Amino acid sequence: MRIQTLLLLLSTFLFISSCEEYRKNASSSVVNFEKLKADKKNKEFAAAFTKYFEKLLKAKGSPGAALSLVMDDKIVIAKGFGKKDTKKASLVDANTSFRIGSLSKGFSAILTAKLMHDGTLSWDEKIQQHIPEFSLMDDAQAKRINLNHCLSHSIGVPKHSYTNLVEKNISLEKIFPKFKKIKHLKKEGERYAYQNASFAMIEPVIKSKTGLDFIDALK
Repeated sequence: MRIQTLLLLLSTFLFISSCEEYRKNASSSVVNFEKLKADKKNKEFAAAFTKYFEKLLKAKGSPGAALSLVMDDKIVIAKGFGKKDTKKASLVDANTSFRIGSLSKGFSAILTAKLMHDGTLSWDEKIQQHIPEFSLMDDAQAKRINLNHCLSHSIGVPKHSYTNLVEKNISLEKIFPKFKKIKHLKKEGERYAYQNASFAMIEPVIKSKTGLDFIDALK
């Protein structure tokens, strides 16, 4: 599971690096992409990748999407495809805002990596020490759950446990005690099952260790 987590951190670092370059090139929230230049090689790759991207959207039946491609510190392409809403005529463009969704997990992973690096956090950090209201139907297992299990989606509960409550904007403080009701547990660290609520345990852990709210810690 540590290898899984390290791969997640590496891939996320590469993604964030590209986003940072995008930010440097963007003088405002609306970017004039026509003024950005790219060499012939990059243009050829961008054309091929765009063609593949359009085929993928068609195959998946997606109504709309946006594509940005950064190569050699240059924004090679940034454009929209399809509609924002199937019932309206408005089209997706390079500046269309999308719900960030689980890309925020990448931000969490990078922040955690930095806190690991300076010794503030440890993979073996026990969750109950920072979130006393968290428990599982198996109390012994709940006591063993650590930060590594949370960030590698392997605390042992079925996938997407309480994601429905996250999407209803129920507070994490009200969600965490509910884990004690979950049946069909697997042993921690043995099964990957994608999570949102348990991944979010990183937020109160970081606040407990740094005294900072999650957003302030990110900044």
